[in-house]
Amino acid sequence: MLARARATFRAHERPRFVEYTIARREFMYDIPDFENTYSLRIWYRATDRAALSRRLDRKRATGALHFIHPAFNEAVDPGPPTADIFEPAPEPAGATPEPAPSAPLRTIATIAIAGELDYHARFAGIEEGAYHLELTAYRDPERNRLRDIWIDPLTFETRRVRANDRLFLLPSGMWVPDLFDVYLEMKDGLPVIRRIESTTDVDSAAALHGPHFRAEYRFEDVVFPGLLPNWYFEPKTYRRHADEAPAG
Repeated sequence: MLARARATFRAHERPRFVEYTIARREFMYDIPDFENTYSLRIWYRATDRAALSRRLDRKRATGALHFIHPAFNEAVDPGPPTADIFEPAPEPAGATPEPAPSAPLRTIATIAIAGELDYHARFAGIEEGAYHLELTAYRDPERNRLRDIWIDPLTFETRRVRANDRLFLLPSGMWVPDLFDVYLEMKDGLPVIRRIESTTDVDSAAALHGPHFRAEYRFEDVVFPGLLPNWYFEPKTYRRHADEAPAG
């Protein structure tokens, strides 16, 4: 089931350009954190994961132009909505890849199999009309972040996943473990992320990880432009193009 769901997800061609709004609402101890509650309009290029970002005010992009690289598990807002949810997180700088598990058994044959052996999947039942699989990383759970997946039983499209992530406490650069509950839907025949609910309560000893944070990210007004101006992804030219800045 997992292999088929991953193959189905990756069979969709990813658009080269994506324009979208990410609306973020954050709470600390269930009290609204207005400083970290905002909406951004983002123009994204998939070839190098570069993006132009502007704050939204009454659904109109205003203010300074910012160059970003939307990503999961990084000190930036998650995205884009077309991200590969099965992609491992990047290796930390200077990290040595963990070797695959081995056993003292004699090799009698070598076979090749299709698929990626990064998770053990357990069928947990049918929930809201979807197959629910519980996932355990065979190795390196910091990179292989998925913990649950819900799969459409007819199309094998992915409806929802749970994944480990990190909430970075800027400007200190410190982070606390975060759990993302990611909901997807079809947009122009492509599965895209519609909503993420996150919480820092990832285990029974959450107090060890610092304050309790809860956040919601909504991906809205997603479109796939055929082309975007090159200067959107050249931050050194932003001042020169200030009068051409997109307003959303």
